[in-house]
Amino acid sequence: MAPWPLSRSDPTQSRGLKGESCKDQIGSLFWLIIAVVIMVSASQSSIGTLSHPESGFLPFFAGFILGVFSLVNLGLSFFSGPGKEEKKAVSAGVEPSWRNMVLALGALIAFPLLLDPLGFNITVFGFILFLTRLIGRGSWKGVLIFSFLTTAFCYLLFVRWLHFVVEKGIFGI
Repeated sequence: MAPWPLSRSDPTQSRGLKGESCKDQIGSLFWLIIAVVIMVSASQSSIGTLSHPESGFLPFFAGFILGVFSLVNLGLSFFSGPGKEEKKAVSAGVEPSWRNMVLALGALIAFPLLLDPLGFNITVFGFILFLTRLIGRGSWKGVLIFSFLTTAFCYLLFVRWLHFVVEKGIFGI
């Protein structure tokens, strides 16, 4: 046993760049740099205001959010308690698998292909429904409510607020 409570020779008692914490810190710094690059390049075009967003607003805001998440993750990796066991990356109780990754990639490929024939609202609803039900395995009631609310939010954000022109599809919705 070491004479001092936090001996530097004991790797389980030290903080900093060790093991999983090191990976988190490197990843966070990488995404923070990407966020800064996005924000700088977006600020070179016109950003506009919240009431009148212009072409650089969305990339700047996305870079800002990415930077905030990176800083939060970086802070958590630095200040996590010593000796705590690292948890596996598990989302909503679902283990990561090749099947889920292939399904998600297929959905991302199908989204723009279905946008013209089905229209914005139906495509977004189906996309969110697919991802949350088949990959996330939620209850049907919760998945339908979440899909509807996400579609309504996307419609309000992109069509009403940002005035994007979206496809109505074969049903005119």
